[in-house]
Formats: sequence, structure tokens, C-alpha cells
Amino acid sequence: MIPFVASKNTLVLVKSRGVYGSAIVVVCVVQYNIENDRTGSEFSNPYQTFVHETGHAIDYKLGKNYDGVPYYSQGYNNNEFGKAIRGDVDTWAKSYKDEMLPEILKHMENKEYGAIWDKYGENIDLTTVIGGKKEYNIQWGYDRISRELEGLPSKSLTEISDIVTGATDGKCKVIVGHGEEYWRHKGMLETEAFAEMLSATLTNKDSLNVLKKYLPNAYSVFEKMIKEVL
Repeated sequence: MIPFVASKNTLVLVKSRGVYGSAIVVVCVVQYNIENDRTGSEFSNPYQTFVHETGHAIDYKLGKNYDGVPYYSQGYNNNEFGKAIRGDVDTWAKSYKDEMLPEILKHMENKEYGAIWDKYGENIDLTTVIGGKKEYNIQWGYDRISRELEGLPSKSLTEISDIVTGATDGKCKVIVGHGEEYWRHKGMLETEAFAEMLSATLTNKDSLNVLKKYLPNAYSVFEKMIKEVL
């Protein structure tokens, strides 16, 4: 499958030539403004979108030719990529435990609920620390990740925010990326992360540094996948 620009507003991903004559089979049509992509936007550098969509095409092609699954990123080494992504995001979310749990327990003991709400928001779920319970709630970590991402520069945000949304099934709330419904389709996390990491690697150094910081194991697997087919 290869990409080409059919017009200034449409990017077409072509699977292959058909079995009859020289007809081509179009498998994906992406609404794409080449003029906007040439200059970049608030959330992307020049040609970042084109490289992202090309990443999907490469992922598809490698999947068919390399290990027989629809996408290379989904089937590589028994889904090593997807497992690494989810593992990195869970590690990130759990990294707040030593800070948050003692503080929240102290406020709960003193009935200082307002202090908790002021710092972490009124929607924080306290069920794991009610009635003598003293357990860390992973959702606290997801909420902290969401707030941390909000503080990043816009052009560093796009790739990481999309990936963490997919890895948490929408439990991380971010301002850019696909909606929750999108992530209900099996394999979308791996295919989007592959395209996101490729576009960051080739077009956005700041975004790449963010990916390496928060998803070190997943990015290492991505590099390994690329090296194996070069």
C-alpha cells in the first residue's frame, strides 16, 4: 500500500493493483489539506500529517509481507508493541502513588476533603480510601497524566496524548486525539502508535523526546521493529 495525493485536500492510500487489468484498489481515503500540512499547524510541524498517514501504509504493507497479520505493529512478536505501550502508561500512572496516596490518606483522616478537591478536582474517586481502605486508585494516575499533558507545548502533545488515550481506553482525557469509540476497535492502539512514533521521529523532535521520556520501552520496541525490516 502506497500513499499519493489525489488533490490538495485528499490523501489516498492504495493497496495494490487489482487482479483484473490494471485497476487499483483504494482501501483508505483521508481528508488531507496539503497546503496546511506544508506549513504545519498549532499541533503539528510541516508534513507531520503526511508522514503519519504514510506510517499507516508502511505498517499495513509490512504486516502483509512480514508476518501475515493486517498490520505489522499488531502482530509483531506476539503483540510486543501493544504490551509495551500499556506497560509504560501503567508504570507512568503508578509513579504518582508514593506522592498521592499518603497525602490523600492524611487529608481523609483529618476530614480535609476540601484540600483533596482543591488539588485534585471534585471528581476524584475516593472509594479506594473510604472505610479503612488504603489503596491507590490507578484512575488518580490517569488524571494526573491528563493534567501533565495539558501543560505540554501544543506541538509536543499530539502523539503522546493519542497514545495514552488508547492505552487507557479513554480514561485519560486529553484535548487532541481520537475519541473513545475509536479505541474500541482491536489493534487501533498499535497502528496509531506506530504512525505517531514514525511521524515524531521524522518530523517533530520535541514530540519524539516526550515519547522517549514517557514510553521508553514502547519506543525501544518501535526501533526494533524498524531495524528488523531495514
